[in-house]
Amino acid sequence: MTTQTLAPPKLQVTVNYNGTLQSFDYVPNQSVNSVRQHALNFFGIKGDGREQVRLFAPDNQTELPDDASMKDKVVPGSTLILRPRTAGGGTA
Repeated sequence: MTTQTLAPPKLQVTVNYNGTLQSFDYVPNQSVNSVRQHALNFFGIKGDGREQVRLFAPDNQTELPDDASMKDKVVPGSTLILRPRTAGGGTA
């Protein structure tokens, strides 16, 4: 009898970048940063501003932390937004 190790299930999210939608596979323990880097490469985002382009939850307000795992922050099948951070506001 052989023992087989099962690979973690692959899940999928859609990333919206400037109205262009692309689906990406991920595994539950994969970091948000890993998926973000894959999306940045796919959409050809390069240069100095690359690190300011972040993944946001479907509400387009909640920035997903790079060091979080996808299983802790993302619902499989959801659409994430890839966009630059907005400038933080201060008080007038």
